Amino acid sequence: MEDLELNQKQILIIDDEPDLLEIISSEFELEGANVFQADSVEKAISVLSNNPIDIVISDVRMPFRTGIDLLKYMKDKNAFYPPMILISGYTDVPIQDIYDLGAEGFLVKPFRLEDLILLTSRLLKNNGPNWPLFDSNNMTEFIFEINNNLKDAVQNNVFALGRGGCAFYLSNSLHKTQIDREINFSIQLMDKILKGSGAIRWVEHGINSNRTQIGIEFRTLDSESQKFFKDYLVHNKTIPYIPHFK
Repeated sequence: MEDLELNQKQILIIDDEPDLLEIISSEFELEGANVFQADSVEKAISVLSNNPIDIVISDVRMPFRTGIDLLKYMKDKNAFYPPMILISGYTDVPIQDIYDLGAEGFLVKPFRLEDLILLTSRLLKNNGPNWPLFDSNNMTEFIFEINNNLKDAVQNNVFALGRGGCAFYLSNSLHKTQIDREINFSIQLMDKILKGSGAIRWVEHGINSNRTQIGIEFRTLDSESQKFFKDYLVHNKTIPYIPHFK
């Protein structure tokens, strides 16, 4: 497993299934993390209020209040910190909406514990906007052209920036099998170019139109894109991690 930065990290794990809660907690404790447990949203809020938590991992479906309720509570207080990963065995909440509400990560049950640990470690290392610099020598695999300047594209709901990625409409469609694919990209607006690497988190094909919407999570950005992105976040209150056009 790659080098992890979990030692002494304060991790809050919420699940109403005692066995799963204990299994996940034990794995993180083996990596040196300090783990807090909660079996309800109310207990989780109490932990958050009294401890400096570095990251939160929560099941979605729980009695009374859900992981989505906790996500909204957290992001209303501070969109950036701590980051939150949601896990669920159900598909009643689309992945687009989970990222749009501000979650930084999402896993579907059953999942590999190794995947959860790696995702947690990555978010603790690089939770934006201070991503590693994109190597400009890397070949750009995907060039996305948006025939608007940034201001008009945002106002016309054809392009949107979140805290950890972006969403936009494509002129050509991508096949669904490309979801979660790691790519190098160049997103070319008329007055701005965003260049870096990332992962395709979702692709949504319009039911009543030929337009296809895509959500990309950033992994790295080149220096100019980083400068622009940091300035954008300073001047725009942004809760979605990856936005979604409804």
